[in-house]
Amino acid sequence: MKKFEELERRMIVALYNWSLTPESKVEFNAELASSLIGVGIGMGQQIVHKLHNDEIIARVGNYTPTRYEITLSLIEKAEAILELDPQGSGSVPASDRAVTLDHNSAAYNQTVDALESLHKAVEGNNEYRNADLEDHERRLADIEATIKILENKRVNIGTAKTVAGATLVYLAEKFADQPIGELAAAAWTLLKALLGIG
Repeated sequence: MKKFEELERRMIVALYNWSLTPESKVEFNAELASSLIGVGIGMGQQIVHKLHNDEIIARVGNYTPTRYEITLSLIEKAEAILELDPQGSGSVPASDRAVTLDHNSAAYNQTVDALESLHKAVEGNNEYRNADLEDHERRLADIEATIKILENKRVNIGTAKTVAGATLVYLAEKFADQPIGELAAAAWTLLKALLGIG
């Protein structure tokens, strides 16, 4: 199987698994889809375009960036892949794995502190809020949801990665060389270490 075909299968299964999480939204974009399988946005966009052209996902509205939703075709393909290969061809290896968190550990407290600092920085950035209120509120909600997830002793890695990954990477890139970007990058590094993900 070619590498691109393998990544396509992984994204189909990853989007299927993501849709099953309570935190998932109806719509998603290429950035989120890319983060689910750990590829760069360039490759992720190519996979998303292929899935859209094959009518496995459907475009929603006329938004920028483009938003998509899963289709019955995606559900059927994902379930067929999982039936033949329960691991989904290495789709999201840790998606169904849970870790036990030690709420008294230094790693846990550093991660939560980093997320809270990031939340405070984003919340207080009036320029960001005035420029794109919807995006500003969405990112705040994702950070809050991540902190809430970490309050549990047992955390599903796939859920935490889905909720936190896209927003932390997005903020790190959007605000690179700015306080928010540095805080987001630090929070993502700490969270990955805490959950044992790459």
